[in-house]
Amino acid sequence: MNWKILIRKMNLFLDNDSFIEHKQKSETRNIFIMKLLIVTVVDQFEKEVLRLFKESSIESYSGSDIEGYKNGSSFMMNASWFPSEKSGADSLLFFSFTEDKKIDIFFSLVAQFNEKLETNNPIHAVVVPIERSI
Repeated sequence: MNWKILIRKMNLFLDNDSFIEHKQKSETRNIFIMKLLIVTVVDQFEKEVLRLFKESSIESYSGSDIEGYKNGSSFMMNASWFPSEKSGADSLLFFSFTEDKKIDIFFSLVAQFNEKLETNNPIHAVVVPIERSI
């Protein structure tokens, strides 16, 4: 199909190049590259993570209670009354499908938070690109 004929039918008088440029701009304007942000944290920092989400303008997220584990030394495992049992730390998992710019702000805030942390349980965050969604 000839673009000039189509455009004339729509009462638009643009040449072929400017129509394609306009079409590309309008298509890219509405495309948001979404990524999956995954955050794990010990449950004592739940309020802090929620505050960081809010400060990053991440308004939609999901969360779940999880147990976090670290491989203990063999001495600690043998010193336990029940060495076959592992005890996990009460932790939380959050995830959000969000935009790059919000994730950048979130990562900056998490880095600042972790620098001031006095425990060995920092906020952990990873980003996974989304190839397809529906």
